[in-house]
Amino acid sequence: RVDSLPHDQLMRSIELFGKYVIPRFKNPRNVVRSADDVLADIRAARPAHEEALRQYHANHTKETAR
Repeated sequence: RVDSLPHDQLMRSIELFGKYVIPRFKNPRNVVRSADDVLADIRAARPAHEEALRQYHANHTKETAR
């Protein structure tokens, strides 16, 4: 939400968006990736994600058992 920001913070947000976000979309290779690349990233992240879920569930089970 930007309607509750002071003017100087809103202007800074617009400046940062224009400086760092918009340029990333000028090159289609930064936006569109092949399905194989996306799937490779997902597969690479899966073990760490599954371990984090195991830890979360283990901790949550301990807290609810108290």
